[in-house]
Amino acid sequence: MTKKILRGARIYAKGLNVRHGNLLLDGSKITGISESMPDHFRDISHGTEMINLKKEWTIIPGFIDLHIHGLENVDVMDGNVEAIRQMQKHLPKEGTTSFLATTMTQHQECITQAMKTVDVVMTEERTGAEILGIHLEGPFISHEKAGAQPVEHICPIDLNLFDDWNQYAGNHIRIVTFAPELSGASAFTRHLVSRGIIPSFGHSNATYSIANEMINAGGSQGTHLFNQMSPIHHRDIGLAGALLLDDRCYTEIIADGTHISKEAVQLIYALKPLNRIVLVTDSMRAKGLPDGISEIGGQKVFVKNGQATLEDGTLAGSTLTMIEAFKNIIEITGCSFEEAISFCSFNPAVRLGLESRKGSIKTGKDADLVVLDENKDIVMTFCRGECTYERD
Repeated sequence: MTKKILRGARIYAKGLNVRHGNLLLDGSKITGISESMPDHFRDISHGTEMINLKKEWTIIPGFIDLHIHGLENVDVMDGNVEAIRQMQKHLPKEGTTSFLATTMTQHQECITQAMKTVDVVMTEERTGAEILGIHLEGPFISHEKAGAQPVEHICPIDLNLFDDWNQYAGNHIRIVTFAPELSGASAFTRHLVSRGIIPSFGHSNATYSIANEMINAGGSQGTHLFNQMSPIHHRDIGLAGALLLDDRCYTEIIADGTHISKEAVQLIYALKPLNRIVLVTDSMRAKGLPDGISEIGGQKVFVKNGQATLEDGTLAGSTLTMIEAFKNIIEITGCSFEEAISFCSFNPAVRLGLESRKGSIKTGKDADLVVLDENKDIVMTFCRGECTYERD
């Protein structure tokens, strides 16, 4: 059964918010949106599955997480196919319908294995959340701003090494996080831009002058803004200030109330163009597990009340879900429902150049959908037309 009609709920479609509408899916695509039941909906075959939803419910586009390491005791750096498939299976529970598999600073051989593994999974047709590519976080970062990235595996920028990794990855690397103050960063930035790869600055102690110079060279994104980067000071506003000040730059936000304060989130919302804000989870294998001891990059992680830290108290990724980020940004900033959808869905799609296929509800686009109840809790998630999660 390939055709479905989702009936009765509000639909937040691109440029068209429909109350108590009908959404027609055919296979993996959206093929119709209507307030009433038009003739071409009535004339479809009897094999169509009718899914009746409550009028208090809402259909929004699926979330796109550009920065996620793992969940439920699996991690991209595990370097095995089953770990990635588990991520694809479980992410729809939090409304995520597509994502970038994100690596971290590790042995070069471990990164190579992760590249190969993600490439294998991407070449297979699988259900669940779709992998849109790879976010290479590290190992070309600052020792002073390593955070939970193991400092012993940090290395200088090496274009040949990067090209080898991208070849192993089937040329699927989409974003690279690195420190713009490192030797060779300017050439590396131009190298990435020439290949259609996004240079994202993070884990960096760059001055404003260096950061601004590298933004002008083609850097266009900040990785988890404020976290592990040179902060704003009134005599040098650092990397964080450069990213806030330049309207060309996208900024990742981990909106969990822990990584940055509510006031910092409000500051970003007030200063950045709304089409340059992207919510991410930066979640690791402890997400979805009870509090206790976990692991990241070969280091022990201690999780208490959902907060993950190394033994010295350094934040070690998050246990945030995308639906929590969606709710939090509305509560913290007072932004509209439509703006929150942009931060979690449309802006990430535009960032990857996939807005013709992802990020909003529109005829012809992929049927990546989330059905929310009146409390913004997830009822159902559809990945390319297939219901991959349904609440009991």
